[in-house]
Amino acid sequence: MVLRGNKIMFMQQVVGGKLCHVFAGGGVEENETPEQAVLRELREEANVDGTILYGPVYKKGGAREYEHFFLLTIGDDQIPTLGYDPEIPEGEETALRGIVWRDIDDDCDDFSEVDKDYLTILTSHAMEHNVQEDWLKKLLKIIA
Repeated sequence: MVLRGNKIMFMQQVVGGKLCHVFAGGGVEENETPEQAVLRELREEANVDGTILYGPVYKKGGAREYEHFFLLTIGDDQIPTLGYDPEIPEGEETALRGIVWRDIDDDCDDFSEVDKDYLTILTSHAMEHNVQEDWLKKLLKIIA
């Protein structure tokens, strides 16, 4: 999840014939740490370099046995542009279509239940570890 100021960045992707927003991400390659993987995926999909603010947090279940989940930020001088997802062949229905930002204050209704599940896992983990960062307060607004 990429946070910049009061906004969260999402990739637009067609899933089941419907345009959805998803977090940038993908798999960990051989000889790569999860931290290296998330930064590589962000470069591939959005053409920006990120800084890890928090993570990894683990989400068990889903398509994989477990998933690494990170909170990242990008500098104000970086403008995300649509990259590519090498795991998805060009032209496939599920290919990336765009980048959108959701404002934490104004767009709370636009966050899906899946988004809120990830936010709950991340914020719960942060609170258990006594994190006292401004980003935590921002993310808690979405799941309140």
